[in-house]
Formats: sequence, structure tokens, C-alpha cells
Amino acid sequence: MIGIEANDYRILDDSGKPYLYAADLFEVVDSQEPSDWVTEVGEEGERYDYPPMMNKPGFFEDFFDGDAQTISDFWRAVNQRLSRAT
Repeated sequence: MIGIEANDYRILDDSGKPYLYAADLFEVVDSQEPSDWVTEVGEEGERYDYPPMMNKPGFFEDFFDGDAQTISDFWRAVNQRLSRAT
């Protein structure tokens, strides 16, 4: 999981695209979140939780529109996270 958006989970699919999936499709086995994620709560109590680089309005819209800088920033953030995984 690479983030939470309006309580849905943003997950890389098999093609490597960061799509949103309904949280109720999953069973949480470890609720610990990375300490550097930025958490926000919407007007209706919905959670938004992302690494700082991805926590910008329009970030994923720019990603899916093919913005080269956004795509580069996305993969840099994902690769940094993977390099710290044990």
C-alpha cells in the first residue's frame, strides 16, 4: 500500500499503476503506517495519508495524465520506500 485516499487504499496493481481500491476488500494484518506519512482528515472524517512527495493536490491526476516530473517523483518515492524495507 502506498497511501490512503478518502479511506480507500492506493496500491500498485500488477501493471505497476497506483490505483485506488476499497478498504473493505482487504483484511488489515498490520495497521502500522510509515512515520513520515502526512495524515489529513476530510470534512466527513475520511482519511488521507501519503508520503510527503505524493501528498499534493492533483498529484495522481498529473501522474495519470503522463506528467514526466510527477511520474519521476512517484517512482523515486516508491523506490526509496522499497530500499528501506527489510
